[in-house]
Amino acid sequence: MDYPSNRFRPSSSRGAAHPHRWLAPLITIATLAALVSVVYFTTDGFGLLSHVNTQRELSELWRSGDYQQVVVRANQLLEQTPMQATPLAFAGFSHFYRGMQQIDEDQRQQDLDASIRMLRKALLIPQPPLEAEVHYVLAKAYFHLGEFYYDATVYHMNRAIELGFEGQDHYEYLALAYDGLNMQAESVESYQKAIAIEPSDLLYAGLADTYMRHERFAEASRYFQKAIEVSDDSHLVQRARYNLGRAYVETGQYEAAADQLRAVLENDPRSADAHYYLGRAHLLSGDAERARFQWREAVRIDPRHEQALGSLRSN
Repeated sequence: MDYPSNRFRPSSSRGAAHPHRWLAPLITIATLAALVSVVYFTTDGFGLLSHVNTQRELSELWRSGDYQQVVVRANQLLEQTPMQATPLAFAGFSHFYRGMQQIDEDQRQQDLDASIRMLRKALLIPQPPLEAEVHYVLAKAYFHLGEFYYDATVYHMNRAIELGFEGQDHYEYLALAYDGLNMQAESVESYQKAIAIEPSDLLYAGLADTYMRHERFAEASRYFQKAIEVSDDSHLVQRARYNLGRAYVETGQYEAAADQLRAVLENDPRSADAHYYLGRAHLLSGDAERARFQWREAVRIDPRHEQALGSLRSN
């Protein structure tokens, strides 16, 4: 049989239909639907350019520092169109910073919860404006919820850094969260980055505390000294001197330890812990009599001081 030369080509007659021609309208409809969704979620209810005015308006309110007014205006906009990234972001920011100013713990918790809820919604929108800032504030809000949220703090703070938003307290929050997660190396690295950006007594003391918790006493001593040298906060200096004395005891620098602990007792003669560690410094340097005197002082101040009681029993 002779086959026509166009047997394997579509017929040009009107009556013959391409077997896949019905897919084209569906693809077009799906594309239009996706485009409409993106436009809806990234503008103020199909306003196309109105989100620019929304961001400008909320930015001006934000710069005024009136967090309550930002929340009110953002909620008005969200009542019109619930999933607007800009109002969600600014409402979340304002709830967080207002919460940090609250004295009442319940009100503070309510603001933190509202902040997290708003910011998480903002991140559901494809490529939201202020995305890096949203991750940054969300990380801080999670941190202030407590230790069970430190992993969320780490994730969102690192995401903010990846998106190009970076500052000193990024690394301070990371250092604290990593330390809470018992990730010592990451905590130390984050403290060192924060110190490289802008050193402070709090950062020096925080890094020293991290070293102390992991029994790295030589490194702890170095940073407690730095904290003492630069701080004008008497409470921080007192705490740093006490911990420096402890670190010196652990590294065999008994005279240096005694100097720091005596300085602590000059400012707070009723520090039972300082008396106890001063006693340890005396004992380890070979003066058991002076050691027992300090332990008796610790017990006089705190009759239940277990370490001092145990030392008196065994020495």
